[in-house]
Amino acid sequence: MKFKGIIFDFNGTLILDDEKHLAGWQRLAKELGFSMTDDYYWENMHGSTNELIYEKFYGVPCPKEQIGVFGMEKEIYYREFCEKDPPRFAEGALEFINFLNEKGIPHAIATSSEISNVTFFKSIYPLTELFGDNIIYNDGTVRGKPYPDLYLKAAEKLGLDPRDCVTVEDSHSGARACKASGSRMVIGICPRGAEKFKGSEYTDLTITDFRDLDYKNLFEY
Repeated sequence: MKFKGIIFDFNGTLILDDEKHLAGWQRLAKELGFSMTDDYYWENMHGSTNELIYEKFYGVPCPKEQIGVFGMEKEIYYREFCEKDPPRFAEGALEFINFLNEKGIPHAIATSSEISNVTFFKSIYPLTELFGDNIIYNDGTVRGKPYPDLYLKAAEKLGLDPRDCVTVEDSHSGARACKASGSRMVIGICPRGAEKFKGSEYTDLTITDFRDLDYKNLFEY
């Protein structure tokens, strides 16, 4: 089976920034009077929306008026860490994206980030050069992962049926969103080792990095 296009998550999938997200949440948690271990982050927070993380902190749903506010301080810390030491691309990612551009294979990003983070990412990575305007983000009009909305919107942007798109994610909720979108090839990626990927019940393949993927034989071109 060959596919017509591919949709990537961004954070933790194309760039290796998980440690900076972890550090940002730990710094915010400390300020709020919570104790958060590395293991707690990986087991309970990785890939979650800010609304769900709020509920994990406080034990109650996030009030609507707090949705746009909670986590913003964490994002400030996260960006500070990234500016001091920009996260590198996942191994093999740039070679893969260059291949997609050379062969004219449609490709997009579907990220849960808001526009402020996308603008920040564009300031330190050549995302327009690599993806054009095929960068779908949470603009407040769609449901976040694990709902499939971002992936459905990205497939529409590419002019493709979601079933004809490979999707790549690094989190349980993201993989669930991919599967719910109808993607027939969901790839889970985990730089800490493919066997550590959480959400394998939603994936067709798990990899450690893009060097593990025989992508030249995945697509129609």
